[in-house]
Amino acid sequence: MLDVSILSEIDLFKHLPDSCLEALERDSNVLNCRAGHLFFQPEQTGRVLLSWRRAPFALSEPMAIER
Repeated sequence: MLDVSILSEIDLFKHLPDSCLEALERDSNVLNCRAGHLFFQPEQTGRVLLSWRRAPFALSEPMAIER
């Protein structure tokens, strides 16, 4: 489960009301992943916010941003 106290320390979330932080806590998934974990398939679409807490990450291929 997501600990919203972690989010409240991040600038992006700092000024959100408690009700919004509680909604994020309810609707969030926390994953502990090993190196090489695949988060998305190339054809997959959607809206997801990813946040890394502990380790740096690298993209295996350059990402194309469609607008």
